[in-house]
Amino acid sequence: MWEAATIAAAFAAPQFNIGAPSGAQRKPAVVYCYSYEWAAVNYFNYTYTAHDIFTWRTDFIKDARGQRTGFKSRYAEFDLGYTH
Repeated sequence: MWEAATIAAAFAAPQFNIGAPSGAQRKPAVVYCYSYEWAAVNYFNYTYTAHDIFTWRTDFIKDARGQRTGFKSRYAEFDLGYTH
C-alpha cells in the first residue's frame, strides 16, 4: 500500500516558531541554550485631574543572538496613553 498526500496537506500553511510565546529559539536536540538580551522600560505618568491620566512609555530590547524574537536586532517602542 502506498501513502497518498491529502489535499489539505498540499495546501497547509507553513508552521513557524518565532519568538513568543515559545521563548528562546534553539535546536530541538539541544537541552539548554543561552539567550543574551537586555531590556529597559521607562514610564512617565501625569495626573491631569483625578480622572484623567496621561502615560508616556518607552522601552528598548537588544536581542543579541536572535533567540528571543527570532531575529538578531534591537527593538524600541514608544507609547502614549490616556486613561479616564
